[in-house]
Amino acid sequence: MAKKRILSWGIFILGILLCLCMVNAKSTYATEATIRYRTHVQDYGTGEWCQNGESSGTTGESKRLEGIWIKVESDLSGNVEYQTHIQNIGWENSWTQNGEMSGTSGRSLRLEAIRIRLTGDLEKNYDVYYCVHAQNFGWMGWAKNGEAAGTAGYGYRLEAIRIQLVAKGGNAPGPTENAFRQPLVSYQTHVQNIGWQGWRSDGAVAGTSGQSKRLEAICIKLNQDGGIQYRTHIQNIGWENGWKRSGQMSGTSGKSLRLEAIQIELTGDMAEQYDVYYRVHAQNFGWMGWAKNGESAGTEGYAYRLEAIQIQLVPKYGNAPGSTDNAFRKTNFNAAKGAYRTIVNKARIDNGKDAASRGRYALFDIDGDDTPELIIEDWVVYHYYENIKSTIEIYGYRNGKAKEIDISEVRNGFKLYGSNSSTEGNLIFVEPEKKEIVVTKYSYISSDDYIDKELIFAGSGQWRNNYPVPLYSLTNTKPLN
Repeated sequence: MAKKRILSWGIFILGILLCLCMVNAKSTYATEATIRYRTHVQDYGTGEWCQNGESSGTTGESKRLEGIWIKVESDLSGNVEYQTHIQNIGWENSWTQNGEMSGTSGRSLRLEAIRIRLTGDLEKNYDVYYCVHAQNFGWMGWAKNGEAAGTAGYGYRLEAIRIQLVAKGGNAPGPTENAFRQPLVSYQTHVQNIGWQGWRSDGAVAGTSGQSKRLEAICIKLNQDGGIQYRTHIQNIGWENGWKRSGQMSGTSGKSLRLEAIQIELTGDMAEQYDVYYRVHAQNFGWMGWAKNGESAGTEGYAYRLEAIQIQLVPKYGNAPGSTDNAFRKTNFNAAKGAYRTIVNKARIDNGKDAASRGRYALFDIDGDDTPELIIEDWVVYHYYENIKSTIEIYGYRNGKAKEIDISEVRNGFKLYGSNSSTEGNLIFVEPEKKEIVVTKYSYISSDDYIDKELIFAGSGQWRNNYPVPLYSLTNTKPLN
């Protein structure tokens, strides 16, 4: 019986010793592998070999990495494999391994991201961690085992890299957040006298402001699985008949035609997860409000150019990036011109029956609907401007026709102040509550009065850009041509 006990204890102790040997062997493996790497840096060429978390490349010098070599020195079976994302190329089609170069040589193309992985017994015993220093982001988080590190879709260069082997399941060398960044949506605009600009992403401004240059075309794409479609309102063409999708050009090329408005919407699963918001910088309006999910942004009927655009995806039902007011403005002025011209011509003929009569007209958006009303003033001089009789008629464009408007329809009081010269003009003041029109300030007025802009207000800021509001002679129909 005692012999059996001794034998059992012997087997138990032997088992413990075998386990300790196996653990020791695994620990030994963890110290038997060294990872080495070197990079080719813009202007500097190929650097020295680094190892085990050392930094290869540069920081603070704005130099791009163009190529990289990685190798593992170990008795363990397996390889180190790596793949880079390259400027103008994207991810390489195949993996490079064991000290071969990934990237390009002699082409001045930046590396933008990298993936690294192990195979064989190396993969069983180690995790490979790596982090990169990227343009505009600095040092990013640690990725591991084939995950992407760096950026894609921004056009940002890698500037340095660190690589380190860690025993399987061990702690990362540092934070793992923000190891890789890829924008949700990217867009590119063709600008007057500039051509195609670089890609912009996630709310960045594409185009120009303050340079009076028109957008002529745009391409939009998602950097995630899903669909996006868009169409533009083009000078002399109007809204495109069909939608453009995922990187296709909307607009025109070589025709010098301005974009005036845009609609953008997501399709498929992306439409269930996100809202797409967009706003434009339009001639005479500046930055307008944010539109979303197929709504119109820009202007229609004004013949105003788009000059810049921002596009951004927001999680479904999230807050807009900014104000959504005044995202789109549409006027029927072009359609109204013919009808107004008929009224002006008739007033000119009627006015001509009395040699002492004078007449002028103004175009002014009284009610803020983005289509100006026609105000006709007919006045008769009785004696050296001392006695003046004046009549005012107001016409609006309603249902495709010029219709005379009753004073009671004017929601806000308004004043017109101006003439064909810099020192002479008339002041017209409508008082809706009294349902009457008061005409004052005839004959000559001083420059001080002329520039007193407190005398002028309107329902729509669009028609307030150039003061005073011109009062055209009835014989001048150029504004209505």
